[in-house]
Formats: sequence, structure tokens, C-alpha cells
Amino acid sequence: MADKNVQDNRSLHCFVSLLMTAALAACGGGGGGSTVSTNTTGSTASGSTTGAGTTGGGTTGSGTTGGGIIPVSGGKMWSDPATWGGTKLPAGADVVIPAGVQIVIDENTQALGKLTIQGELSFKPGITAELSADIIKIEGGGALRAGSASSPFTGLATITLRSTDIAGSKIGMGTRGILVTTGGKLELYGKAPAVAWTKLNVHANAGATSLTLEKPVDWKASDQIVLAPTEWYGTPWVTQAVHDASTASQKLNISSVSGATVNTSSAVNAFRWGQLQYVTDAGMSLTRGTFTKPHPNVPDTLDERAEVGNLTRNIVIQAPDDAAWKNSGFGAHVMIMDRASSLQMDGVEMRRMGQEGILGRYPIHWHLLSYADGATTSS
Repeated sequence: MADKNVQDNRSLHCFVSLLMTAALAACGGGGGGSTVSTNTTGSTASGSTTGAGTTGGGTTGSGTTGGGIIPVSGGKMWSDPATWGGTKLPAGADVVIPAGVQIVIDENTQALGKLTIQGELSFKPGITAELSADIIKIEGGGALRAGSASSPFTGLATITLRSTDIAGSKIGMGTRGILVTTGGKLELYGKAPAVAWTKLNVHANAGATSLTLEKPVDWKASDQIVLAPTEWYGTPWVTQAVHDASTASQKLNISSVSGATVNTSSAVNAFRWGQLQYVTDAGMSLTRGTFTKPHPNVPDTLDERAEVGNLTRNIVIQAPDDAAWKNSGFGAHVMIMDRASSLQMDGVEMRRMGQEGILGRYPIHWHLLSYADGATTSS
């Protein structure tokens, strides 16, 4: 993962400047389901009438829908009624985008049920829009895209996974997630800051609202940053007060930036170390002194300064901040299966991720990856 990440015991909130292309091992899961599609030239949505057709990788499925299958008669824009057969797509609908069909998100979507992508769904360049669904499944060579490696997305794209079926998430590939299988592609390229993370260059005292960083940054007002602790594991006051504020990372919102100085809208909650330390013949010092090295390769500098990272990205994958998250740690997740499937991410932020107490529901899960030829990460 290219950006520095922050993880507690319930979630991974990544400020992801991450480039991953992974071919992943197959391990079951895939076909079937309750969404039906009978149109091979357009997307279909199912509501609450019983129907049957082909789903997933060609497996026959059946389901109960709320408004029947909505045929497609044209349009490629999500907002175009022609895309949905001249009618408005109902909230809660299960939607299938069949192979060969390309749909562009140009507005906030309805809160969908299950979204199955066998064709292509992409965010319109520069748009501010939210894609909302209980679960998203990308299969059969389908793709969900925002931006590209050569032309990163410049708008604000949010993908919210809303399912509250905690019990159902223990089965198969789970719920409240983006599930990529049978050659599916998830390709999200956001615009990450030039400096994703750096370190303090001056101590930050409790109550401070200004941080002096090691280098100038291109961060912006309203960006969220994370300030790491500098109390070290194993010291008595850390061991005895694991949940104390001084031993935890702190999130702060930026009010203004000037070069290497970042001002925050709230105060630092505990002292953070911010200076280099040097080894001298007289002991440790905050200034360089004479040091007779016993060997040429012995280091003479100790860097224990607090790290500061920018969490904000313009592509966001998240779970809602709802009761399922607050009470059960039930967040969103991304799972990749099948060696033909791929994940490419750069400049993506992940909020309220991972599903507490459920095996295999990590924020990002390459299922039984084994060796992945061509997989890369960049920093």
C-alpha cells in the first residue's frame, strides 16, 4: 500500500495512494443470486416481482422483485430515463449491467439493492457523485472504473456499501462489499497529494493548533490528517494505559496551510516528539556533536519524530456511519477472487472498513492469492 495507513481493531481507514494490479487465486463463490437479467443489450433492474433468468457467470437464478424487470431501450447515462426503459429507477432495485453495455454515472444513484456489473460502469470525469448499493458484484469481465492511470479522476466519487445483513456476510463472499470475481475489474485512480505523509520537524505540545512539518506540502484546508503518537510500546505508561489519548493516533482537520506549516481546527491532544536525535561521545543530543564510530556503518542519527499523514482522497469507499458500524463494527470490504480478476487503486480513501468478528472480511481481501504475477505497489 503506497500511502501510510492507519488501522484500529475495527477498521482500516486508508489514505491510499495505492497501485495494485493483482491476479488472484480462485476459490469458489461466483454464480447465482437473486437479481435477474433477460436483456443482453442493456442493463436491467429488478424490484419485487418474481422472475428468473441468468445471473453471475451464467448460473440460473430466481428472485423476488419490487417493480418487475425494467427494460433498457437506449441511454448510456445513469440519469437518462432511456437507460431504464423510460422510467425512473426505483430505490432498492437490484440492477444488472450486462456484458457489452457501458453506463456512465453522472448523478447520485438511488440507494440500490444488489448491483451486478458484467459490462462497464464508470464515473463521469470531474463529477461529484455517490454510487450507493447494499452490495456490488463485478463479474464475467465486467468493470467499475473512475479515472485511469494516465488521467486520474478529478471530481469526488463516493461508493457507499449499505447492507445491514450481518449474518449473511458470514456466507460466501459476504455482504456490504465490492466483490470482484471471474475476470472482473475494479479500477479507481484518484488524485493523491504529492506528499502523502511526512514527519514533524518541531515538537508539538498538547493544545497546539499549528504543526511544523519536515517538508512543504500541497495539502488543503478541510483535508483530514492523522498525527501518530510518540509514546513507545513497552514503556510502563503505555502498557498500563493502552487506550489513553497519548498512545493513539489523532485525526485533525486542516484550517490552513502555508508551506511546511499546517494549522488545524482543533488542538493536539498530547505531546508529540518532533526533533531528530544524534549520537555523540557524550550521549544522545538534539544537536550534532563528536561521535567516534566503532564501525563506519554505525548510524549516528535517531529519528523518532511523529508521522503526519493526509487521509483525504477524492475517491472514497465506505460504509455508512450507522448502527451496524457503531454497535457491531460492521464496515465495508473489498474482496478479489479468481486469477483473472484485478484490482487497481491509486489515490483512494477508505472509511469504516472491515467487519469485526467475521472471518475473511478485511478492508481489502485478496482471497487465497498465493503468487500474483505482475502485482505491484508504489510509494
